[in-house]
Amino acid sequence: KAKLKSFRWQFWCGVVGFMGLIYLLTHLLALTKLPVFADEAIYIRWAQLIMDDPKRYLFFALNDGKTPLFIWSLVPFQTIFKNQLFAARFVSVLVGLFQMYLLGCLTFLLTRRKLAWFLGMGLVVFLPFWFFHHRMALMDASLTFWLSVSLLALVKFGQELKEKFKKRSYLSSLNSIGLVFSSFRLFFWWFMIGLALGLAILTKLPAVLYIPSLFVFSLYFVEFDLKKPKKVALLGIFTWVVWLGSAVVLALGMFWLLKFNPAFSQLFSRGGDFLFTPGELFKGDFKFVVKQWPIYLQALSYYLTPFVLVSPLIGLIFKRHRKLQFILFLTGVSFVLPIFLLGRVVYPRYFLPLAITTTIAYAILLLDLVDKSKLSQRLNQKIIYALVLAIMLANTISPSFAFLLPAWTETDKIPFVKKDQVQYLSSWSAGNGVKPVTDRLLAYASADNKIALATEGYFGTLPDGVLMYLHGKDVRYLTVEGIGQPVRQLPKKFLEKAAGYDKVWLLVNSNRLEFKLSKEHLIAEFCRLPDPYSQEKKCLQLWDVTFLVR
Repeated sequence: KAKLKSFRWQFWCGVVGFMGLIYLLTHLLALTKLPVFADEAIYIRWAQLIMDDPKRYLFFALNDGKTPLFIWSLVPFQTIFKNQLFAARFVSVLVGLFQMYLLGCLTFLLTRRKLAWFLGMGLVVFLPFWFFHHRMALMDASLTFWLSVSLLALVKFGQELKEKFKKRSYLSSLNSIGLVFSSFRLFFWWFMIGLALGLAILTKLPAVLYIPSLFVFSLYFVEFDLKKPKKVALLGIFTWVVWLGSAVVLALGMFWLLKFNPAFSQLFSRGGDFLFTPGELFKGDFKFVVKQWPIYLQALSYYLTPFVLVSPLIGLIFKRHRKLQFILFLTGVSFVLPIFLLGRVVYPRYFLPLAITTTIAYAILLLDLVDKSKLSQRLNQKIIYALVLAIMLANTISPSFAFLLPAWTETDKIPFVKKDQVQYLSSWSAGNGVKPVTDRLLAYASADNKIALATEGYFGTLPDGVLMYLHGKDVRYLTVEGIGQPVRQLPKKFLEKAAGYDKVWLLVNSNRLEFKLSKEHLIAEFCRLPDPYSQEKKCLQLWDVTFLVR
């Protein structure tokens, strides 16, 4: 028996290691094939500014309404790898590796089944929602990881309570609040709830939207018994509110430390860009909000696949995990509800934390189907459960690989939903041509051929995309300056500066150039996919405008 037990653990350890290898192979393959996205260029450039002048730029992200933890995490990797985009995206790959193991652990803790652990990890590797964001230098993957850590700590905290006080109704006494601080293990997991939530807020401010979800999930540990007085359950809920409330205070305290920076007030300056206020909804904007709901549901169904999205509801069929599936459903709903009700400008990536509960629910649902197929005594029932399991897996694996294969081979064919196709493939925010233009600059610039480059915009894809690739390179004979958009003329200030250079180039999107230039001055052109809404095709153009300066 001891040998068999040892072999089983070795086998599952081997599976865990193999899953890590599969994850790294699938996520590092063609990592930089998709051109840099606007937000990635901004974050990487901020990290490089911190490297150059930490005193001045350590908290620079606050000026744009962003908390700085993710930007800080990019800094060390910018010194390790020569390719700046690879270095930044590698951070998200590592975050995803930890996320895979973490979600496997969460699923295992809730089911005590190693198969559930394996299923949870596998879903993180291949589901499009996880896969894509674990390959992008964006804040959302790191935000979701820290929220997962907080949820894991909450599960461990609840299970430790049950283990420690299983011989008495620990939820029926307010004295149990004091007992938390007399047990090191309980105190540690309570502290981890607050610490991880605080790190999530320091990664991205919308982490606060997940706070109600933690309170909802804690209901899983409240023992509702119709035979006992209702006040027992109510008192249990109250004590959980106290425990979690104090952890939330700890998290908010970590965030409040940023107040010592003069730019702290800027954190709240851009909230209105993404969310409506309740007052605006009552004035009539609620109609716009409601019209977006089908778009949100379509995107979630597409990136998570339909069965994964509705798995908490399907899971209610099986009695064994019915309460858990119901709580997972409520937890997910409590997170997305504020976005559904208040969303002004919402992109699918904002919903990534929903993947935590839906992935766990789907892994548990698959586990229940496997158990039913094994334990059913009637052959026809075994066949039915096996067929349902096969259909669900096929409808998850097929769309997942339809997304993964283009990501490795031809990124223009990645089947994004329309809103993401605009962002990553069609609009100015897509970085098609940025790397080739930068390589051309470095190749042509010399002591005898000094080049001044004007770019549309002041930050974002241009000029930050160009500047991030130039970081650490010999730029003595180069200057890059953003001149805003649309480009109607070259500003006088730039013309005066460019007068001392041999060549003057202009980098601009075709739809934002508002004065005519002869095609003979066009150096290079990089066209993107047509806009899915208007079918307009836009190109990034590099022009030689030296004659304008002369």
